[in-house]
Amino acid sequence: MKTTSADGVTTVVDQAQFIIPDLTVKDLLSSIPSHCFKRSAFRSSLYMFWDFFLIACIYKTATYFDTLINPATFSLPSPFLYTFARFALWSLYGFAVGLVATGLWVVAHECGHQAFSESKFINNAVGWVLHSGLGVPYHSWRISHAKHHASTGHMSQDQVFVPKTRSQLRLPAFDSAKEDVWGSSISNEVMNELREALGESPIGAMYYSTAYLLFGWPLYLITNASGQKRYPAGTNHFNPNSVIFSPNHYGQIIASDIGVMIWLGTLIAWIYKSGFAEVFRLYLVPYLWHVFSRVLCALEADLFSCPIRVNHWLILITFLQHTDPLLPHYRAPEFTFPRGALATLDRNLLGDLGSFMGWIGACTTHGISETHVAHHVASKIPHYHAWEATYALRKRLGQSGIKLQGAPGGWKEVYRVMRECRFVEDEGDVLFYKNSKGLAATRPVFPDRIFERSIRYTRWEEDEYGAIDIFSMSSSTSDIPLFPFITRKDVLAFQFSSWYPSFSALTIKSTVIRPLSSDFRAYLDADSVFVPNGSEDVQFGETHSDRPAQSTLQDDDDSTVPEEDGDEDKDKDGVHPQQFAFPELDALIRSADASWLLPSSSPLKCTSPADVYLLLKSSDFITHDLSPDMVFAGCDDLSLTSEVVAEDAVDKYELELVLRKWYAMDRSREMRCFVREGLFVGISQRDMNYYDFMNESDTQAKIVSSVKTYWETHVKPKWTKTENYVFDILLTRDLERFHILDFNPYAPRTDALLFTYEELRDLAASVPTPLPRLRIIDSRAHPAAVHNAPAHQHNMVPFEALSLSSGRDIGDFREVWEEQIKRGMEESDESD
Repeated sequence: MKTTSADGVTTVVDQAQFIIPDLTVKDLLSSIPSHCFKRSAFRSSLYMFWDFFLIACIYKTATYFDTLINPATFSLPSPFLYTFARFALWSLYGFAVGLVATGLWVVAHECGHQAFSESKFINNAVGWVLHSGLGVPYHSWRISHAKHHASTGHMSQDQVFVPKTRSQLRLPAFDSAKEDVWGSSISNEVMNELREALGESPIGAMYYSTAYLLFGWPLYLITNASGQKRYPAGTNHFNPNSVIFSPNHYGQIIASDIGVMIWLGTLIAWIYKSGFAEVFRLYLVPYLWHVFSRVLCALEADLFSCPIRVNHWLILITFLQHTDPLLPHYRAPEFTFPRGALATLDRNLLGDLGSFMGWIGACTTHGISETHVAHHVASKIPHYHAWEATYALRKRLGQSGIKLQGAPGGWKEVYRVMRECRFVEDEGDVLFYKNSKGLAATRPVFPDRIFERSIRYTRWEEDEYGAIDIFSMSSSTSDIPLFPFITRKDVLAFQFSSWYPSFSALTIKSTVIRPLSSDFRAYLDADSVFVPNGSEDVQFGETHSDRPAQSTLQDDDDSTVPEEDGDEDKDKDGVHPQQFAFPELDALIRSADASWLLPSSSPLKCTSPADVYLLLKSSDFITHDLSPDMVFAGCDDLSLTSEVVAEDAVDKYELELVLRKWYAMDRSREMRCFVREGLFVGISQRDMNYYDFMNESDTQAKIVSSVKTYWETHVKPKWTKTENYVFDILLTRDLERFHILDFNPYAPRTDALLFTYEELRDLAASVPTPLPRLRIIDSRAHPAAVHNAPAHQHNMVPFEALSLSSGRDIGDFREVWEEQIKRGMEESDESD
């Protein structure tokens, strides 16, 4: 990076421009020949066996030459030279086997992407064996790696190589008067402050690089090092309850842990039988080359002038492919899957040692480094088709002026990247790394569009020679989508069983019945309304909770507060609600549109299975949950290929029945809260009635302050599934805290109540306007206020009556209704 300094300001004179792509998934996939997506278990197996064959050949060759290193074969001036020769031989063996083992890792890693074969069973079986043999928990890594592919380059959703921000490193705050947000210039005063804070030291960079290369991979698996910063402390790949995984992953994580334990047990048994020296020489040295090759190579090169000056394969394929001053990172408003997939580089493995070594590196590792961009665009493409896919994709990207071929990897490249990529800014939705001087090698270019809403806007207009005009624009929300991108996996995150374990202490005591039997589903789907015989004879236990719910933080009566239920999941086959007459548990069913069927004094209070059946059968709302098509309607990933979706999330949608402890809730304290891109933007009153106390300014200020504070301390740290969500709460009597009632998607299916989604979008874009904004019924004349009309009144009459009454006065309706009854009776007589 060339810079010039004048008048106390340092300026970058050759800052590169990265064209932010506006390509669609269809644009990218359509450029790749269709046969590249064909997978063959036979062909993939041949490559796997070929790798094992090469390892066996290298072993036999090394053992043969080892027998020749002795005085009887040839004479050396010093006995030490025989030891040195044997050390060099087995170091070369470790290097070669480690390189081939990396190719074997590539085959194993394709199993996790379902690229090994068409069969999911074969993919997972082979992947489990190969990953376990390399000491890696297969399903754990597969799940987190799938999330990485779905959100590559996303500041809050990506799983690895997430940059640290200025504030996270506790650097001096950004000063727009002294530095450019894109890192093109900075005052020497601020530059010196940053260099002092970050420590601009070649020795320090070397130390950090060595430590990262030596410990980065195991620490990522064990402690989430270099992983997503918003995950809580203790996150790792071995705990089935880790936030990385969903509850339905539990068994898979346990199976992965068992595989690693078998691997460790095998190594220990081998050491016990043959000694540590043999295991270290034959297995651990190649393993170290595979995982830590760069460090060992550097040490050997310094000590013995060994010609093996290679890059660290694993870091090259991961760290260097995703970390470079030329690559962007995105926050949610500017992130799309194509942009994330194109936020990576192709590099030639061993290419810094010459074309021949570059060919060796590409062949032994099956081209994973040279075809990495195509791999991120479509991860199900097997490596033997990836070369053709890469050439086709590069041709299409070239038409948009995008080139994603990086410099060959190597220690020099690792060192350069470590020094140039120190931090990103806290503001902005498109980010590039800055170095310790606060300067960036790259800035974004948006052809013919406005970008960045939280900082000053800049518009670039280009011709074929580059940017020719730059000018400032006022902010605008017209380019911000009304609803954020939502996937099927996001929708499943709002299923009750997905969030209840994390928030059981903050919500109502509940029991989840899952899965429901096919007979019960058929009963719910049937047309007629009836309850099974005997369901009225079974009574739920008596309860003393007929007074309003109160906070455990405020009151001492444990019988009236939401409490943690240690038995939240009832995974039984053939479950029937009639079996669950829980003592001290009444059922609160969220079939609000059918609440009129039960006594109005205790709405939705079920005292027997018959009440549960009646509510479920009479509700129009539950028909939505019975159909996966309706559940996932509107998801943006329905039109995408399955490569871009974490597959476990949508493999099977299971219907579940939730029984919740009944409380007489004060509806005036129910609120709906809206969070967009992690920003708490709005609070709306849920009950559409006017309440005097809610219109007091002190009360409103207290609600906003306490809800935001309680959200920041109790909800935000635990909700890690998506940045966009809506949650319903019940405030405590003192309005200081709240209980969580439900989580819902930030999508059209969720009622915005007193807001519109256009208003919520504008609020999210209005930073630094104080948020969240509170909306209430501020007068009895409010257009949304309830005027003696029951909620869901349209559900209380037959659908036919509603249809016939549309557009008619009472007289016309009477005539049409009588005619319909007469016609129905005549048809009934004819059928008899």
